[in-house]
Amino acid sequence: MESASLVELGLRLVLSLGVVIALMLGAAWLLRRRQGGGTVRLGGGARAQRVEMLGRQPVGRNATVAIVRVGDKALVLGVTEHSVTVLTEGDVHAFDPPEPVVVGPVSRFGPFGSRAHGTVLSGSVSSGSTRKSFVEALREKTVRR
Repeated sequence: MESASLVELGLRLVLSLGVVIALMLGAAWLLRRRQGGGTVRLGGGARAQRVEMLGRQPVGRNATVAIVRVGDKALVLGVTEHSVTVLTEGDVHAFDPPEPVVVGPVSRFGPFGSRAHGTVLSGSVSSGSTRKSFVEALREKTVRR
């Protein structure tokens, strides 16, 4: 009799846990759907504008500069604990990331040297000739004349 009640209790526990997890997943899905997947809508009706964060950079302990897209405009905002200030606004395309630069192949010895032009360390900080040329250039700049 006791073993049947333990099995029944275990099944009830698993079923209850499944219901709680399903409710949590459903609530998360509903919230994500209502918020628009990380964007916020300003205004109401058909003219609602989407607000999207393009980038953010901390500039102090409690201050950041943020670039936000609102419709077809980009706003640069100064954000502190107590206020949000519009620093400037511009065309959203002015804040697009630059196209990546494609560079030709680099030898396995790095961009500064290969075995044909010297040692494996040619051009690196560890190279003796690089240190000597750096010291010479530094002396040229700092010598009193």
